Amino acid sequence: MERARKYIKTFAVVGGLAGLLYGLAMALKIGLWNGILAGVIFGAIGGSLMALVLIPLDLFFTRKFPPEALNVQQHRELKVQGECKQVFEKCHAVLESLPFIKAVSSTNGSTQLSANTKMSFASFGEDIKLTIKELDKVAVEIHISSRPAFRYTLLDYGKNFRNVEQISAAINNHC
Repeated sequence: MERARKYIKTFAVVGGLAGLLYGLAMALKIGLWNGILAGVIFGAIGGSLMALVLIPLDLFFTRKFPPEALNVQQHRELKVQGECKQVFEKCHAVLESLPFIKAVSSTNGSTQLSANTKMSFASFGEDIKLTIKELDKVAVEIHISSRPAFRYTLLDYGKNFRNVEQISAAINNHC
């Protein structure tokens, strides 16, 4: 049911915006009421055609994922053993070693890492953040988040879920 709501919202927003823009352009050319009618028809047809193409793609790419993978913003928490500085350096090395990461930078000294991914079929790229919090002398908590680089992304085909899972697995292997 959540998946159906997501699709309806996605294509209503995209079809509505496309219809609005087309309707405004046509209203200038053929008159207000005819432009509004053309916009409604264009939005309905455009949204339907997009749904026919994008829904099967999304279903195919997310078929093996749990329901929480549908959210375009993903978060994970990891607890690892080690000193904060050592864990930070290992996390930095892990991020740089992953093939889908384009750039890694450090912020807030040795407590936060930021990374960007390359643009792909699934998205215009993702912003990944790792926040490292010292629990005690030998334990550290790592908060991993991945979200689309383009703010208005409605479907990511499970890309952010895959990012978080791959980063979590790589950090667990190294720490």
